[in-house]
Amino acid sequence: LRKKLFSEKEIIYSIGRPNYLETLTGIICAKEASIKALSKFIEIDISQIEINHDLKGRPDIFISNIKKKFIVDVSISHSSSYAMAVCIAHTS
Repeated sequence: LRKKLFSEKEIIYSIGRPNYLETLTGIICAKEASIKALSKFIEIDISQIEINHDLKGRPDIFISNIKKKFIVDVSISHSSSYAMAVCIAHTS
């Protein structure tokens, strides 16, 4: 299940964090929020989405096998009890 839901890069990133389960939960929330935000434009599967992070920890979304360009902003928040993500997507 882990390999179906997460890329190798996401797993490696999460293992390096203080609580990797909270991080993976946040990533899943970001993927779900992305699917919902992009659903008015395209149909995608969770396996096509990869959540990356820049040097400051800001999440960024990579979508594989998509020709059209989208601008996607995402914010992830999590604690030991809850995780959530908000995503805004629009065409460029």
